[in-house]
Amino acid sequence: MEIKDIIISLFALFISLALGEIILRMMPVEDPYEMEKYPTKHNGYIKSQFPPIVHWEFSTEEGLLGFDDKKTSFTTNSLGYRGGEFKDEEYRVFAIGGSTTECLYIDDKQQWPYLLQNKLNLAGHNINIQNAGKSGDAIDDHIAMLSHKIVHLNPDLIIVYMGINDVLRLVCNDNPLKFDRTGQKIPVFKHFLSELQLYRRVHNIISKNKYKHNIAFESDYVDKSAYIRSFPLSDSIPRIDTAFFKKKMEVLLNTCKNSSGADVVFIPQLATWHTDDEELKKWHWLTEICGIRYQPEVLTGIMDQVNTIIVEECHKHGILLIEPSMEPTSEYFYDDCHFNPRGCQKFADILFDSLQVKIFNQENVDIF
Repeated sequence: MEIKDIIISLFALFISLALGEIILRMMPVEDPYEMEKYPTKHNGYIKSQFPPIVHWEFSTEEGLLGFDDKKTSFTTNSLGYRGGEFKDEEYRVFAIGGSTTECLYIDDKQQWPYLLQNKLNLAGHNINIQNAGKSGDAIDDHIAMLSHKIVHLNPDLIIVYMGINDVLRLVCNDNPLKFDRTGQKIPVFKHFLSELQLYRRVHNIISKNKYKHNIAFESDYVDKSAYIRSFPLSDSIPRIDTAFFKKKMEVLLNTCKNSSGADVVFIPQLATWHTDDEELKKWHWLTEICGIRYQPEVLTGIMDQVNTIIVEECHKHGILLIEPSMEPTSEYFYDDCHFNPRGCQKFADILFDSLQVKIFNQENVDIF
């Protein structure tokens, strides 16, 4: 090939890449290194929160366990919470947690905080429950959410349902001291290339955790679970250190008790890794952590350790604990830990029964 042909070929390639980049910028994806490159653009205290006044429409894929409605609404109020606007003379409740509290693909009127609010109001209370759950949030994020976005809003009750993301972080354990590494330096070539949409898409394709940080407006659990099953099932048992989680639990509990003045209820995390439901097993996708796909019984054991710390610390600090009993089946769950609509209803029923007696000092009655 002559030099002239090589130059023409390179020029054509450059033009093609430039046109591709222009087209892709019309459908941009997020920069995987944005937090490292532009730390001052982000709130260092609340790293995870929803914007106020959003109205998103989600859809669920065919066959997702327990879903009849394929289109669902997700809205936030003027403070960025899933719930109604504040009113005078109301009993104000905040639900804190990760995605199992957030209920992303559950419609506004089917998520468990909303159902619990309805049941309590039908029983004669004036309740406003704010859903402050956020996908991926773990105990550090719950402390930040409580300290910076909730305590000054005069809550009467705080409900904390947490644990699944703490298990994932304990197993991965790539940052054991939990220091905020926002602003860490990245190589110059990555800094430049990550400004390009072409690079971002290639990065997402080859990233091992491509599904862990991607929440789509249309659910993609079929692809997620299939991708995770492509990893070999390991017999390894991760070494975990729960000391930092226990210390953070003390911080969270003391913040709940001493800063808010509210009643506090903790709920240990429900998970389905030990299920006998073969259909539900097909939808598990959280069994791969940092490139290793663990045996279900291994993750169940770690989940039990985290829940044991939650229970022990609540007893130690005199915090009310509700330990729900729900079968780990596709009747209530659609994957490793997330409720389907019927699961949300069951969970709300359990919380209602306990809160009526333990918080509102009333006997349970059938309100329907």
